[in-house]
Amino acid sequence: MEQSFFTGPFASMCELYVAQKRATGSKYETGARRLRQFDDFAKKYNIQNYQITSDLVNDYCKQRSTENANSRRDRIYIMWTFAEFLAAQGYPCSCLPPDKPKPVAAHTPYVFSMEEISDFFRQLDSMPATNFTTRHIMFPILFRMLYGCGLRISEALMLKKEDIDIEKGIIYVQHGKGDKERIVVMSDSLCRKCAEFVKIAHGETDEGVPFLYTKSFSKLSTSSVNYGFREILWDIGIPYYGKDVGPRVHDLRHT
Repeated sequence: MEQSFFTGPFASMCELYVAQKRATGSKYETGARRLRQFDDFAKKYNIQNYQITSDLVNDYCKQRSTENANSRRDRIYIMWTFAEFLAAQGYPCSCLPPDKPKPVAAHTPYVFSMEEISDFFRQLDSMPATNFTTRHIMFPILFRMLYGCGLRISEALMLKKEDIDIEKGIIYVQHGKGDKERIVVMSDSLCRKCAEFVKIAHGETDEGVPFLYTKSFSKLSTSSVNYGFREILWDIGIPYYGKDVGPRVHDLRHT
C-alpha cells in the first residue's frame, strides 16, 4: 500500500487543500511540499480537531539559521493560507500573526560585463599555490563550470569524479534542484580545461572522490567558495558589501 504524501496531524485536511488547488489546473507541487513540511513539523505538538495552536505558530515562525528571509516568508505564507482554508471548513485559528506575510524584495542579480568576466578569470588563474588549501587548483575550474554550464554551486560541489565524462563532453548532475538528475553539455573550451584539470587533480584518485575537493579529499564547502569569490571581487575592483548588496556566486548563472 502506497504511503500517503501527508502523515502529520493535518494530513486529511492537507490532502483536501491540495486537491482543491489542483482542481483549478495548478500543479501545486512546491506548495504541497511546503505544506508537508508544516504538517511534519506539527507532529510533535498535541493537535486536536485540526486546531493550529499558538505554540506551533510561534515555533514555526522562528527564523532558522540555515534559511533566508524569502524561505521563512514562504513557510509562514503556506501556514497562513492553509489556516484560512481550515477556517472555511469550520476550524478557525485565532493565534496567527495579525498580518499575512508579504513577499520579500528579491535580490537584483548582478550581471557581469565581459571585461569583468575576463578580469575575474584572469585573477582566478593567478591564484598563488599554498600548502594549506587546494583553492588555486579547484577554483579556476569550479567557476568556469558555474559560468560555462549554469550550474548551481550546490550542484557543482556535489559532483563526483565519475560524473564528468571528458570523452562525451558532458556532466551528469546527480543531485540538482529538488534532487533531480540532468545532463549538462560542456563547451569545447571548458571540456579541454576539464581534461587538463583531471590530469592534474585526478591522476590517482579513486571512484567516489569529489570532483572538486579539499586537501583531505572531502568536498569543498559553500562557505569557503563564497569567501574566495568575495576575495576575488575585491581584487578586481568589484566591492562586496553584504549578503543582499553586490554580486553573489549565483549571479554567474544570470550572466
